[in-house]
This record gives sequence, C-alpha cells and structure tokens, in this order.
Amino acid sequence: MPTDLRFAASLLLTPPAEWASATKTALDAGYDTVVTSDHPGMGSPFQTLAVAAGAGAATGTYLVDPSRWPPELLAREVDTAITLSGGRFELGLGVPQPSGPQAGPAAVAAALDAVEARIEPERRPRVLLAVFSDEDIPLAAERADVVSIVGADIVAGGGLHLHSRARIAEQIGRVRELAGRPMEVDLGVKQLVVTDDRAAAAAGLRPQAAPSLTEKELLDLPHALFGSVEEIAGQIRADARDLGFGRLSMHQAMVAGFTPVISALRGR
Repeated sequence: MPTDLRFAASLLLTPPAEWASATKTALDAGYDTVVTSDHPGMGSPFQTLAVAAGAGAATGTYLVDPSRWPPELLAREVDTAITLSGGRFELGLGVPQPSGPQAGPAAVAAALDAVEARIEPERRPRVLLAVFSDEDIPLAAERADVVSIVGADIVAGGGLHLHSRARIAEQIGRVRELAGRPMEVDLGVKQLVVTDDRAAAAAGLRPQAAPSLTEKELLDLPHALFGSVEEIAGQIRADARDLGFGRLSMHQAMVAGFTPVISALRGR
C-alpha cells in the first residue's frame, strides 16, 4: 500500500449542532480530511466546514456544483473558508449533470478563474476536480491538484450505475497522460459491505448498482468493497498499487463501517 494513502469522510447529513463532535470522531477513527457537499436541501457547506476546522480538521468541499453559483460569489465563500480554516481547506468542484456539451467544464473553469482573480497565489486552496465523464478530463488534467474519479453514472431517481474497472483505469491513465505532472487521484467509494460472503453481497447489489457488469466484474471494482475487513484492506492495497489512487472518499453512511479497515491498513 502506498504509505501516503489518505481517507476523507463526508459528514453531509450531520446536524449542525453535531458537526464538532462528528469531526472529532472521524479524526480519531483515522480519517485525514472532513468534507461535505453543496446540496440544495442542506446548509451551506462553507459554514459547516468552518465548524470542522475549529475542531482541528483539514476540510474540503466534495463537491460544490459551480453551475449553481455566480463565480464571484463562490470565490468570496472560498476566500472566507480559507481564512476560517487557517488555510486547511480544499476546494472540490464538479457538475454532475451539465445542461449541454462542455457546460460542466465551462462552469468549473469560470469558478476557478474567479477564485484565482480574488485570492492571492500563496493563499489559494488545493483544487479537487471531479471526473463524472470523459469530457471532464482535459480541464481536470490542466488545473486540478487532486482528480476525483466518480466511477458511476447518475440515473433516474438519483441512483448510481457503477463504471467498470477498465473505464476507471482508462480515466486515471488519461488524466495522468494529459497532466504530465504528479497528481493525487481520489476515488469515491460507492459500496461498502463488510461480510463473510463477498459473492452473495455482490449478487444482491448487482441488479441495482451495476446492471451492465457481471458479478465477477463487480467484485473487481476498486470503489465497491465487499468482504471481511482483512479482505477489503487487501483489495485496497492491491488496487492502490495497480491503479495509482492515493485517497478514498467515503459517503457518510460508510464512514463508521470503514473505520476498522483504516485500522487494518495502518496496522493499528
């Protein structure tokens, strides 16, 4: 396993009054970064991350959709987040369902331009850009410090259909080829089932999570984790080596369940 493999915990659904305690719990569990998303039905991600920073966490947005924000207003929020976090803030951007060809990259580029125009180079945050589809790759390769491979299509009703391992590997390779520089790759974990029967768990989830994949292909995915704690830890070690990712991001529903895996990976 790469010695610098890192883990991010999403606390999107945490009530505001519990953010400080939830952040401390995540840090004690071994997570390196606390993140939240820009969801219309939830509170401001920037204000809640200020609470996490006050509890001692490195923070980030995973993700902000810049197509919903005037660029100058978003830049102001980012500027404030940098100040309140003491510089421990990572700006994650991505447009999951752009309204037309190149609409997603255009919105992301406009947001980055506004951030760079407002914030001095020495204060600018690390930038994470999400790759939802292949059209996101050129901009991510050009301007991201961290590229997050989403590894799934959003389908009607808000569900996800997982991409194949080959497609994920192709996207990572393409980003690195275009970037021509060192770059951290993040992978958003979509399924986590700690079980003694990997095959049964995968078979039960395949129809809704990966209908275009075989059961064997589902079990081979780096962002769908099935098995015992030791099996999952071994899979992550192998996949991090073979695919070259340096961080895994966990949805809130998986944060607690993944904690023993972090311990296993770090020899605790």
